[in-house]
Amino acid sequence: MIDRRLRWAVNVGGWAPEEEEFEFLLSLLNPEEQAACKRYRLFEDKKRALVSRLLQRKCAVEVLEIPFAEVDIRRTKGGKPYVSNSCNRKPAPNFNYSVSHELTAQEYESIMTLRPNEQAMAEQFQKLWCLKEALVKANGLGLGFDLCQAEFELDGSRAHLRMGGLPQPHWAFHLHRLPCDHYVAVARAPPSVVVDAWGGFKRTFGVSTFTDLQWEAVLEAPEPSFAVLPVSSLVPVDLILEFEAAGGDVW
Repeated sequence: MIDRRLRWAVNVGGWAPEEEEFEFLLSLLNPEEQAACKRYRLFEDKKRALVSRLLQRKCAVEVLEIPFAEVDIRRTKGGKPYVSNSCNRKPAPNFNYSVSHELTAQEYESIMTLRPNEQAMAEQFQKLWCLKEALVKANGLGLGFDLCQAEFELDGSRAHLRMGGLPQPHWAFHLHRLPCDHYVAVARAPPSVVVDAWGGFKRTFGVSTFTDLQWEAVLEAPEPSFAVLPVSSLVPVDLILEFEAAGGDVW
């Protein structure tokens, strides 16, 4: 069975496209998403927005076997992106993805106990920040959620969640360290915790309920590692020559 759990990252900071290359990649998006990328004032933010959207499409193409041009990405009321035409796709019936700040007293203390090692303190904060972000992206609530209600306890590359002081054994969190000392967190949570006021995202679920044994197997499944991709890998194969002609580097 093919493992369709993908972990990808792109070093956007190391990518310095000329205008023609950037505009070519932007043209691969629909007009609404092009406008969303252009709304950012700083070019660095425009790059991140563009690469994020291209990554989403590449993920849908690889996992759901949907042609690049047919990938239809929409957002829930809380701003969570999802592929609207992923319904009942056999390769991944419950397709979901995330493209990663408040601390409790215990979390703050876990940082302070690392003094005077400033690097260790910064890493601890970054890990907790990533975990909080993974939580709100997984449940679809976004930053409207009171992050102080969620508390994380780190356990190596894993983390345990408490909500309102109560353990949440149906959640699993995994931390990954990327190049340049960046961290990212991956959350696993049952479909029942997803908040989707408009219902579009939940309608894409092929499986909405799990037995306790089935969900335990999901939580305990090995965690794939991240792969760092070049921007050129986000371009559809049939358009790679046009990308190169626009000044893009093909790695």
